[in-house]
Amino acid sequence: MTLASEMSDEISLDKQTPIFNGGSASKPIRVAGVVTTGTDNIDPTVLQSYLDDTILKSITLGQLVKNADVLNKRLCQHHIALDAKQAFHFQDYKYISDEKGIHDMVPLMEVVSQLDVLPPKTFTAKTGTNFGNDNDAEAYLQFEKLIDKKYLKLPTRVNLELLRGTKIHSSFLFNSYSSLSPQSILNFKIFSQFYNWNSNKGLDIGQRGARLSLRYEPLFLHPILHNPYSNERPTLFHEWFLESCWRSSKICSPGTSAPYMYSDTILSQAGDQFRTVLGHTFVLDKRNHFMCPTKGSMLKWSNELSPGKHWKTQLELNNVKSWLNDDFITFSTTFKTGYLKNISSQQSLPVHICDKFQNGGPNDIRSFQTFGLGPRDLYDAIGGDAFVSYGVSVFSRLPWKKIQKSNFRLHWFFNGGKLINHDNMSLSNCIGQLSKEHSTSTGIGLVLRHPMARFELNFSLPIAAHENDLMRKGFQFGIGLAFL
Repeated sequence: MTLASEMSDEISLDKQTPIFNGGSASKPIRVAGVVTTGTDNIDPTVLQSYLDDTILKSITLGQLVKNADVLNKRLCQHHIALDAKQAFHFQDYKYISDEKGIHDMVPLMEVVSQLDVLPPKTFTAKTGTNFGNDNDAEAYLQFEKLIDKKYLKLPTRVNLELLRGTKIHSSFLFNSYSSLSPQSILNFKIFSQFYNWNSNKGLDIGQRGARLSLRYEPLFLHPILHNPYSNERPTLFHEWFLESCWRSSKICSPGTSAPYMYSDTILSQAGDQFRTVLGHTFVLDKRNHFMCPTKGSMLKWSNELSPGKHWKTQLELNNVKSWLNDDFITFSTTFKTGYLKNISSQQSLPVHICDKFQNGGPNDIRSFQTFGLGPRDLYDAIGGDAFVSYGVSVFSRLPWKKIQKSNFRLHWFFNGGKLINHDNMSLSNCIGQLSKEHSTSTGIGLVLRHPMARFELNFSLPIAAHENDLMRKGFQFGIGLAFL
């Protein structure tokens, strides 16, 4: 493309204020050229395909801004850039006939996009520690390498991670991400992991296998979902995956405990099995942040099929709304439900405990221990085939002006839910069982919204509980990316 030397105006996507109003959004434009910096390590044909599917398809100013936001986001998600920014330069107007065939001429604005790309690091190595709930601690060593375009045309990044901790005895993970197109990314994993299943340290699980997944995000829907007057960045994608692994379950005897002290359910899990799962996940996320949103909604629906063994489906809904200046008060509601059906020809053959649902914990239904809800056999949580859980949370900025702008929030919550084994009862009877006698809790606390994770320290109280539930009255600490 030929770029004109005289440019009369410039706008940038980094500005916080809207760059056009409702009237100017429909003005016709033509992208006359794209000037790029920092793209030496990107194959020109690959970059051209991203431009063709985004900003070069724009015919109005509104579409240009929406597509440019999609382009910047896609370059970062597909490991082509660490960061991407764009500025638009306006050139002289031209005139074209309008679509209605009237003799009046419509002004056509020519635009040049200046795309500044921060190249990704070609190699990184990291080591550190992770601390989680239930006194879990892990040490990890991680390597990342960006494959040079001389060896592989597709933008590809490989990742190798070694991990060892208190609950995870050892873990090896090889990850490869390849961008097939602006809409899709291919992920291939090879993993080997040995970990302890529950807090009683009675069951050790070993898994060795591979996973292949394809994530598809239809770009043509982004201009419809995107709102240029807000900071929301909607996400809509499908992900299909195939996972196969060899699973080994071994009964261990910590300290002076003897194997016969464990439940029959846990003892029946011992042995080896080959597991294959076909799955699909659909996500529509219109929240302004995936971890600490202040507005928006999210829908996530996932399905898994293990041929000859089980079918599993799970639905999650989240809605967030804020009021007053700077989102001083935030109200969040979350609903989750899931159903698992044993499709084995031998109905007496149980679904493996690792494939069942589990509820309870500081990130789930608070005021209960991890795996603290649902069916139990002696002291062991054996999981359930169907569940429902829900949470209502109210967040507030701290009332003191000096720290009002900090990442700390006051927090009040109400959680509830139920986990059952439906024993192949009818769906209507299963829904009836799930609709009554819920375990519930409430509490208050303090939340830290850190860029890497969310931290919660709550004082929680159970309101209603079943006889076998493991409650956690008092202070409870949670850390993670997703909470109920």
